[in-house]
Amino acid sequence: MATIRLSSNQVQTTMAGGTGTGVLMAATGNSNPSIISGSGTAGVSLLIIYKGTIENFATFTDRSTRAADVLITFTLPTSAGYSDLGIVSESARYLVGRHLPNQAASASGTASWFLLCRSGTTTLTDKGALIGSVGITGSGADLEVPSLSIVSAQNYQSAGFYLNMPQNWTM
Repeated sequence: MATIRLSSNQVQTTMAGGTGTGVLMAATGNSNPSIISGSGTAGVSLLIIYKGTIENFATFTDRSTRAADVLITFTLPTSAGYSDLGIVSESARYLVGRHLPNQAASASGTASWFLLCRSGTTTLTDKGALIGSVGITGSGADLEVPSLSIVSAQNYQSAGFYLNMPQNWTM
């Protein structure tokens, strides 16, 4: 298989938007929303924590189909509250999904997966998104939390999770 290697500058600016509009994220202050991080406008992106079996993109085309499984919806601040952490192990590392103000849970249940997407319509066919697992701290899940037990009306925060954009892509 062939491998493409992007420069660290390309990964940070073109793919992730470290200093401009990227494929996945837009820099703070940028008015053009990108696939998952929104833009310089607060509330453009959502981090939604769900209960139940994790979805896959082949069948999950409208987030309203799982509305009954939503435990918490974090409406993210500008540029999805992401921080550029620089190059780590040949990948541009970002901390995304940060929402430090308290957010009340809308339902009770056991957190099992999350969706990071742009807000607006509930359809996922016209926007990119990121789906991942939720597990307790130290579990190796994509998003780790101190407790999987979510209680309706209790307040929660999201410290975010790491997103690594590799420099090497194998085709």
